[in-house]
Amino acid sequence: MISKAIESLPFLGAGLGYRYQIHDDILANESEIDFLEIITEKYIGAPARTIDSLAEMAEKFTIIPHGVSLSVGSARKVSKTFLSNVKEVVDILNAPYYSDHLATTECPGIDLGHLSPIQYSEVTLKYTIDNINMVQDTLGIPFVIENITKTLEIPGSTMSEEEFLHQLVDKTGCGMLLDVTNLYTNSVNFGFDALERAKQLPLNTVVQAHLAGGIWHHGKLIDSHSEAIPNQVWQLFERLIPFMPIKGALIERDDNYPDFNELLSEVRMSKDLLNTITPR
Repeated sequence: MISKAIESLPFLGAGLGYRYQIHDDILANESEIDFLEIITEKYIGAPARTIDSLAEMAEKFTIIPHGVSLSVGSARKVSKTFLSNVKEVVDILNAPYYSDHLATTECPGIDLGHLSPIQYSEVTLKYTIDNINMVQDTLGIPFVIENITKTLEIPGSTMSEEEFLHQLVDKTGCGMLLDVTNLYTNSVNFGFDALERAKQLPLNTVVQAHLAGGIWHHGKLIDSHSEAIPNQVWQLFERLIPFMPIKGALIERDDNYPDFNELLSEVRMSKDLLNTITPR
C-alpha cells in the first residue's frame, strides 16, 4: 500500500540531471525543464560559492538530491554524521524527498567505490528497514529507493529482489525510484523479460523514473549514462507508466555530452509520455 507521505508528493514533470558541464544550457532553457536532480555527495563539504550557486538554482528549479553512497543495504547503521551532512543539502533545496540505491557501498573498513548488490534475505531486510527508517526520521522527508544494475547475484538470497522491495516499501513507507534503464540493462545481461519482471515490482509506489543510455563492453550492456536513450527503454517506460503513480521522469547524462538540443528532445519525449498517459 502506498503511504500517505509518498502519495502526497508533488507532481514534478520531466527533468534533467544537473551537471556543471551543462549549467549554462540548463539556465538558457529553463522553461523546458521541469526539475533537476543533483548528486548529493558533490555538495557535501563543497566550497561556499558552490553552495551559494546551488541555492540560486533552487530558486529557479525544484531540485531533488540523489545519493550514491548511503549504503542502506549494509549491516552497519547509516552514519549519523553523513546523514547530518545530507540534511544540510536537503534543507537548502527544501527537497520534497531524498533518493538513493538499494545497494551496499561498503564493507567493514572498506569503501567499495561502487553500488554493490545485496543478499535478499530476512536478515538483510531487517537492517535495510532500520537504515531507511533512520534516514526518514533524520531528514524529515520521504525516502525513495532505486533499483541498480548488477554484474552478479549475491549467493544466499531467500527471496527475489521484487519480493524484497515489496516488503521494504510496505514496512518503511518509502517510495521507489524505478530506473528503467537499469531494469532493461539487467534484462539483457541476465536474459529475462523486462516488462514481466517490472510488473512484479511495487509499481504502485514509484515516485520517479530514471532514463539513460549505455554502451556495450565485452558482450555486456553497461549503464554508462553516456549515450542517447535507446528505443527499447522508451518503449518499456511507456508500457509501465499506466501502472505507476509517477511524479517525475529524469534524463541522466554523465559523459559524452551531445548538442543540448538532443537532451532537450529527450526531456520533451518524457514530458509527452507523462502528459498523455499518466493520470493526475
